[in-house]
Amino acid sequence: ALAVTDASIPASERAALLRILGAANPAAVAGLLDRLLAPGEDAAIQSAALAAAESAAKAGHGVPSRVRELAMSPDVAPESAAAALRALLAAGGSDAAGAADRMLDSPDPAIRSRAAVALAGATEKSLLPQMHRALRDVPESHAGPLMNAIATAKDKPWSAIQITGEPDTIRGGDLGTAWAAKQPEMGLVTIELGYAEAVLIERIRIHETLCPGGVVEIAWRDGGHDGGHDGVRDGVGDWRPLWSGRADSGSAPRWFEAEPSVSVVAREIRLTIDTAVAQGWEEIDAVELVGGGGRQWASSARASSSYAD
Repeated sequence: ALAVTDASIPASERAALLRILGAANPAAVAGLLDRLLAPGEDAAIQSAALAAAESAAKAGHGVPSRVRELAMSPDVAPESAAAALRALLAAGGSDAAGAADRMLDSPDPAIRSRAAVALAGATEKSLLPQMHRALRDVPESHAGPLMNAIATAKDKPWSAIQITGEPDTIRGGDLGTAWAAKQPEMGLVTIELGYAEAVLIERIRIHETLCPGGVVEIAWRDGGHDGGHDGVRDGVGDWRPLWSGRADSGSAPRWFEAEPSVSVVAREIRLTIDTAVAQGWEEIDAVELVGGGGRQWASSARASSSYAD
C-alpha cells in the first residue's frame, strides 16, 4: 500500500500495483485515495485510483472527498468524471444523484453518454429518475444495458411493477422493463393499477411492447384504503366496465388508446388481457391515465400472473 504513493517508483508500475491491490484489498488503499487523486498526480495513477475508489465504495468504505470533487467539477475530463460517478453510484446516496444530474445537464453529448454508461451499472431505486433521463438521451442501439439496470432497480424483470412510472422500454421486443404473464397463452390475465389522483377519466393509453392486441377490457372501481405490500389500494365495491373491445394485433412498440364508455372519476383501473390473442408473450410497458386536465403514470400495480412469479 505504501509503494503506490512512492514517487520514486515509475508511475506505470505504481498504477498496475494500485489496480491489483484496489481489487484484492480495497480497505488497504481506501485511506490513500485522496492523496493519489490530488491535482497534478499522473493520469495513470488517477485512473487506477478511481477504479480502486469504486471497489472501496462497493466494499462499504465510503467515497473520498476528492472523488466527489472530480464527479461534480465541470473542468474534469469526461473519462475521469464518469469514473468518479461510478464510484459515487457504488456508494449510493444523494451525492450520486447530484453528480449524475450534473453530467446529464452537460451540453456535451460525450459527457452525457458517459453518465449513461455509468448509470447502466447502478442498482439503487433512488437513481431511477437519473436512469430515465439518460435513457431519453441515448441512441436506441445503446439503450440495452440501461434498460436492464432500470428493470432491476424497479423490481424483478417482467413483474407488474414494471408497468409503473413513465415508459422505459424504448424499443419493441422481449424486455424486462415491461410486464409479461407467466405463460405466453394462458387465457385471461388481469392487471390492477393505482394512480396518485382520482380524475374524470378521458382516455387510457397503453404502451404495448411485444405481441400487442390482447387488451379486451378495462374496468374501474372506487378507491378505498391503502393496503398490501405492493402498494395497490384495496378498493371498495366491484369492478365496473369502462371499456371493452378487441384491438388489431399490429406491431410493437405501439400505443393503444381506449376512450371510456361512461363518465367516471377514479384512481384505480383494471386491464384484462387475453393472452391467447397473439402467439407469444404480450408485454406492456406503461399505462397512462388521461383526465382532469393532466396525465398520470401508474404508481402501483399488481397482476394475477407475471413472468417474475
